[in-house]
Amino acid sequence: MRLISLATLCLLGCGDPKTAQDRSAADAQQAAEQQLMSDHSTAVPELEKRVAEWITFDKGFIVIVEYTGEPSFSMNLMPASTPWHVSCNSAEMELTIGNFDAGTGRNARSFTRALSFARFSEGQCKSLSAAVSRKMMEITAGASSQ
Repeated sequence: MRLISLATLCLLGCGDPKTAQDRSAADAQQAAEQQLMSDHSTAVPELEKRVAEWITFDKGFIVIVEYTGEPSFSMNLMPASTPWHVSCNSAEMELTIGNFDAGTGRNARSFTRALSFARFSEGQCKSLSAAVSRKMMEITAGASSQ
């Protein structure tokens, strides 16, 4: 019985040092993200940058770049009129681009990118989602200027 108790204690308390380091690094990264997103003057430019790194506009199309680099890359082009929306709650903000399928009530083929996993207040969600929406409108407005 004593051997089982020691083994159980070790399993509960003797974690892999790499796992503990990974957890510590993730906690530090989350704290930095929270700090960045807590100030509107730093959050807006950062969110705009994240959107612009993922989505561009070219000759009437929204270009979504999933990842770049040779020999592997992935991108998708959609008409500038493709529906999109910003979702925000107390734990994250996401941007989704894709066609809505009324039959299923879901996006038929969509691309979603988490823009932040910071903890947001309702007021932050409203103001930061509006900033991301303005950036998307700026990107897709390229259709009328070309």
